[in-house]
Amino acid sequence: MCLIITKTANGRVDWQAADRSARYNSDGYGVGYATKQGKATSFLSMSWLDVKKKAIQLANQNQPFVLHMRMATHGAVTKTNCHPIQLPSHNMVMAHNGIISTLDVPTGMSDSRVLASYIDEVYPHGFLTDDTYRAEVTELCKGFPSKLSFIDGNGNLFFINEDSGAWKDGVWYSVPSAIRTFNSRHFNPKAMMSDSQQEILDDEEAFMGNHEDISPSYSPSEWLDNYQNRRATKLQNLKSDIHDRNSNI
Repeated sequence: MCLIITKTANGRVDWQAADRSARYNSDGYGVGYATKQGKATSFLSMSWLDVKKKAIQLANQNQPFVLHMRMATHGAVTKTNCHPIQLPSHNMVMAHNGIISTLDVPTGMSDSRVLASYIDEVYPHGFLTDDTYRAEVTELCKGFPSKLSFIDGNGNLFFINEDSGAWKDGVWYSVPSAIRTFNSRHFNPKAMMSDSQQEILDDEEAFMGNHEDISPSYSPSEWLDNYQNRRATKLQNLKSDIHDRNSNI
């Protein structure tokens, strides 16, 4: 479960929710924004603190941005696969939350990067303001389903499947429970997932095997071992967090 946090110019980010989400989506981070020169760009890092620092700097300047934290399902855990992803033909960056099943994703590649490349190459300038093209992109995101957030070089924000997320204080969260659950004393990380995401987590073979991908720096077996170890660590962190919260009740 990735999370996109999209801030309007005067929006106020729930940083407590963001910090907690970053702990469970720890496969890389990024924030996309418009520069003073009118270029859409992304600051990417494997460190949440680095990206959060940049995002707070932008927030203090009342700049809109698209913040993303990744939980890898396809593609190696590298800075290259962090979001938001550049769409150079459109002077935009794009963040993705979900799994793409409508495009051919080669083994070992990030489905988000495949989607971004497809959108950048196939669709004309201004496609997000055209109902027909928006419907086509929405169709690409069916299934899991996926949610997309874009920012262009002028700081304009666009969404695909916006209704699947939630707004709070001028900020859009791609996973509504990210802001609801964290304010509850009965914190349940699994409640942050959709039914289809829970099915994947419950099905160990699907979660660990079918979404296995191959990093260029690992053999398939080494990568899968690494993937399973990271997931085991995440689940242990979830259990520890629940134990800590229950101890304080």
